[in-house]
Amino acid sequence: MIASRLAVLALTTATLAGLLATACGGDATVVAPAPTTTTAAATGTPPASASKAQDSVPDLSALGYTAQQQGKDPGAGSQDVYRVLFARENGRGAMTVLYAFPDDATAKSQFAILSAALKNPPPDFVGGKATFIDTGSPPAGDERKAYVTQALDGQGNKVWSDVYRFGRLVAIVQVLDDGKSEQLDLRLQIALKIAAKAR
Repeated sequence: MIASRLAVLALTTATLAGLLATACGGDATVVAPAPTTTTAAATGTPPASASKAQDSVPDLSALGYTAQQQGKDPGAGSQDVYRVLFARENGRGAMTVLYAFPDDATAKSQFAILSAALKNPPPDFVGGKATFIDTGSPPAGDERKAYVTQALDGQGNKVWSDVYRFGRLVAIVQVLDDGKSEQLDLRLQIALKIAAKAR
């Protein structure tokens, strides 16, 4: 049950590379992470490293999440990109993709590219035909943009795609949860946990 619902978010990760390439005219500067099979510790917080993106991974255990997969994108070359797929016991989940850039100016330009790309994702972005629409963003970060699937899935869920800039760190946070509310509090708590480590 958990695996099937989380497959939606895993597919999202796999299609980010194509999405970004399309948004950038086939020459994307940002390299999106590919799925990895690294198993995380129960807390989901990786050990300290030379990676700013990895060091900014939030500990979501207090929110009921356990990290299922995490790792640096092996195709990112010298770029600092780290992603984690989280699961909850109820079968819902979240994913963080963190990009650390050398300076604020680069982060600002990449935030703009990512924000535009996530507005019009490919048809299979979340495992089926889904339309994303603008939605309210949790009040976090220097810049932020949010989208949500327009319709509920078969289990009554929606997927929220929040993009934030915290200084030179750009974060994509995707949440798969009950579509009866906007999940603003949950999304804000995740964003604030990233913000606390990003500075």
